[in-house]
Order: sequence, then structure tokens, then C-alpha cells
Amino acid sequence: RRLTPLWALKANYCLGTGSGACLWKFMPVLYSSVGLKNPQIGLIQSLSPMANFCGQIGWAVLCDRLQSYKEVLAISNVLGVATICCCLLPVVNQNFGVLCCVVLGSSAFMASRGSLSDSMTLQVVHDYQDARTLAEQQCQLRSFGSANDSFQLQDAQDYQDARTLAKQLGQTGSVRELPTYGEQRLWGAVGKGFGSLLGGLLMDRLGIGCMFATFSTLLALMVLVIVTQFPSRRPKKVSNVAQGPDPKSFLNFEVLWFFANLLVYGMCMSLVENFLFLFLSREFQGVPNFLLGWTVLVMNMFELPVFLYIHKAFACFGLIRMLSFCHYVF
Repeated sequence: RRLTPLWALKANYCLGTGSGACLWKFMPVLYSSVGLKNPQIGLIQSLSPMANFCGQIGWAVLCDRLQSYKEVLAISNVLGVATICCCLLPVVNQNFGVLCCVVLGSSAFMASRGSLSDSMTLQVVHDYQDARTLAEQQCQLRSFGSANDSFQLQDAQDYQDARTLAKQLGQTGSVRELPTYGEQRLWGAVGKGFGSLLGGLLMDRLGIGCMFATFSTLLALMVLVIVTQFPSRRPKKVSNVAQGPDPKSFLNFEVLWFFANLLVYGMCMSLVENFLFLFLSREFQGVPNFLLGWTVLVMNMFELPVFLYIHKAFACFGLIRMLSFCHYVF
């Protein structure tokens, strides 16, 4: 089996979030330009995450059934692009009900990018950890295939894997660190910041409809990376757990506190992200979309050190204390 290259993970996050920043961040500007009122914008912006939430559950179930990330991500993104581009049609953007259906349908299709991308990244990081273990085991053998060795690789495929991984990951004494989720995820912040900047610049130069072209182009590149670099099937793993966790375990403090954090975070982000652009464009006459893009770039600049060093902060101050402090600062 072939390890998924780390650059593909980074490109998936960068292109995926970058394309979303070119479009979804500027959707309130589009709504305002077609004459929607603030209550209508608030309604459609609140229904869209709900469709996204339901879509993530559906795509995750389908992914588990097919044991595949590639096909699900590629097909859902293509359907999402085809659906959202219908907003350019006058019959759609001039009818609030039809516009809601199109946006909600596209949100459901594009929901696969969130949870499945994160799950795929965690799977690849875990694969690299397993690969390092296998490579170290290979280095402990005096020769492959020797019957007198204290440890035997399971089969010929493991033999080939070990030889390849030993070259990719280095020998036992190597100090090269294994990839982490944060190192891959931070490229999403990079793509989001520069994607919003690019989207705002092109909208000022070419018109508001340009954001759909930019969105489609970047997403097409992301689908190309997924189709060419990611494996078709996930290896099925046999679980040693006979039954699921006790339902009462979901009522402990840590779980309830986690959902309380999500509630506070969602309320704050919905206020800022959904109406910040409207506030700037309506309260300050002549604000260019390029400046709106800069607001997202500045926000994402501060996300980069979080993804790189938050684990050290958690180790020093603890998870609960650190997140509570972040909520207070926000």
C-alpha cells in the first residue's frame, strides 16, 4: 500500500478552504446585492449550517459503507459546484424560496469537505505512525525473510512496505518527527486567508459573479488532487470493542462542557462571520471587496500559531482553563 503524500493533504485543505473563502464568505454580499433584507439573510445563513450538519452525517454514513474517501469527496464536491452556480440564474437569485433551496442543497453537498477531510487527515497521520513502527521493526531485523529472527513481518506485502517506508521515514535513529493533524490543518487557514483576498480582488475587478468562477476553479483542482493522490479504499480494521460505550458516559462533565463550548463558539462566530461583511459594506460607503478579504486574511494569520503551538499551551495550562480563557478573550 502507498502512503498518501503529505503535500496532497496540505493541498486538499488549502484549495478546499480557499475555494470556500472565495465564495461562502462573500455570499452575504451577494444576498445584499440581489435585494435581500437582513432578516432574510439571517434566515438563509442560519439554515445553511443546519443543512451542512445533516449533510455531514449522511456523507459520513455513506463513506463508512463504501469504505472510501475519494469517491465520496469527489462526487459530492462536483454536485455542490453544479448546484451553487445556479445562483447566477435570475430565476434563482430573484426568488427567495428558490435561492434558499439552491443554497441549502449546495451546503448539504459541500458538507463532505468538513468532517471527511478531517477524518481522512487523521487516518493518514495514523498511517504514518503505523508506517514508522513498521520501518523501525524492519530495521531491527538483521535480514528480511530470515527464519531465525526474533520478529517476522507478516507477509510479503509488509516486506515491500517496510523497505519503502524505511526510505521515506528514515532509519531507527532518525530524529524526523511524524506529521501531526495541526501541521496539515493550518494550510486550511492559509488557503482561507489568501482565498478571501483573491476573491475580493477579482470581484472588484471582474464583478460579483467572478467568485463562482474562482470557487469552481480551485475546487476542480482540489478534486483533481483527491482523485489522483488519495487511495480508493480504506483498510477495514477489526475492532476489539464488543459493544459501544455506555450511553450514560455522554452525560459526564467533559462531554457536556464540550457541547457548551460549541454553543458559545457557534453563537459568537455566527454573529461575526455572517454579518461582519454586511456591517462594513453598509456602514462604510464604497468599501471594496478586497478590504473585506483582508479581514479574513488577518483573522487567519492568527490561526497559524494556534495550529502549530496549541498542544504546548494545553500541556502547560490544561484544556479547560485554556479554552475558557479563549472564550473570555473573544
